[in-house]
Amino acid sequence: MKSALCLLALCTLAGISLHSPAAPANPVVVRIDTGTLQGTSAGGVLSWKGIPFAAPPVGELRWRAPQPAPAWQGVRAASNYGNDCMQVPFPSDAAPLGTLPAEDCLYANVWRPAGKHRRLPVIFWLYGGGFVNGGASPPTYSGAELAKQGVLFVSANYRLAPRHVHGTLPRTHDRQVPCPASRVSRLASRVSRLASRVSRLTSHVSRLASRVSRLTSRVSRLTSHVSRLTSHVSRLTSHVSRLASAPRTPG
Repeated sequence: MKSALCLLALCTLAGISLHSPAAPANPVVVRIDTGTLQGTSAGGVLSWKGIPFAAPPVGELRWRAPQPAPAWQGVRAASNYGNDCMQVPFPSDAAPLGTLPAEDCLYANVWRPAGKHRRLPVIFWLYGGGFVNGGASPPTYSGAELAKQGVLFVSANYRLAPRHVHGTLPRTHDRQVPCPASRVSRLASRVSRLASRVSRLTSHVSRLASRVSRLTSRVSRLTSHVSRLTSHVSRLTSHVSRLASAPRTPG
């Protein structure tokens, strides 16, 4: 939630700082709450890339919720994407990453049309990938074309499934990592036990289905026998009926 608010504030600052009385002559130089950024201008679009919206989630912050981004001194270059988050890239991905994945990956990107605009509609966009892969850096995800249509476009990275790249979560007794890993571990244990029970139940159901199938086969054969017997009884009844109706000759 804090990260979302930070990004919304980033959007607002990106829209206001350009035209505030204290804004510099260069429109790609903007001031946000953590420092000054210098973006780029091309094709009627201003853009700022690789904007840190949280502290790098490394070391003791690896398993924690995003923490506030540290401030910096001077002017920070914002012309290139920040690293995409850790993952194993798909060889046949339709949107291949534009940067190398890394743990230090919590960066946002902003595009807006050049010129003076008091209010702009905002699109805040997140990539898909099922929490396994994806990033904001693929060229096809650039917000430049939408910015040309008069939109303030924001994209951002988010951390992906940790077990996919980091292996197991921290041990539950590790007091040095203030994270809910113990809850995740307990949940994983419960899911494992539930999966085992479901497996046993599936096995029982399979055996029951086999027995039902054999019983159904027997019932089918019995039904066939009954049908043939019924047919014989019907023919016998017909013969008896004919014999009973035949004229009797005097003895």
